[in-house]
Amino acid sequence: ISGNQSIFLAFYGYDGPGTYRLAGHANGGDVRIDLGGKMAAWDLPMQQGTGCTLNVISQVASSNNGVDRMRGNFTCPRLLATLAQYNTQSISVREGQFDLLIVVES
Repeated sequence: ISGNQSIFLAFYGYDGPGTYRLAGHANGGDVRIDLGGKMAAWDLPMQQGTGCTLNVISQVASSNNGVDRMRGNFTCPRLLATLAQYNTQSISVREGQFDLLIVVES
């Protein structure tokens, strides 16, 4: 995604590569896909039993001190639209992938 478009993945309890369940009530987890500006955005609903699965496949040191490269994938069976004009449209992500740099803090 580029420009003012973004994917936001957040949750508590990261403990290295592995599989994580992102669910708002369970661990503060959230997934948000935002197309930017006045375009649509979709967010993980804060409903019990609804969540996404995040697989962190690898985390390795980059050439920059204190910065690692993280790779993985995620699936979300249901993300709800955040704008009223799209409120009847939900989306699902079956094969989301990420390859990003993360700041390592201790």
